[in-house]
Amino acid sequence: MAKFKLSLMMLLQYMMYAVWWVPLAAYLTNLEVSSTQKALILSSMAIGCMASPLVGMLADRFWPAQK
Repeated sequence: MAKFKLSLMMLLQYMMYAVWWVPLAAYLTNLEVSSTQKALILSSMAIGCMASPLVGMLADRFWPAQK
């Protein structure tokens, strides 16, 4: 059961970024942002998805929740 809950949590975490891609791309098109800038902005969301678990592990290791 714990594995299912963890899998669901990870799915929702990554799905949150995917849900924002379409409205953000449309918004950037309305702002007349260049294609290169749009690609950089949208790819930064994917980089955030990859960095998020690593930052979480570092935070758990170096900053305890209880003191």
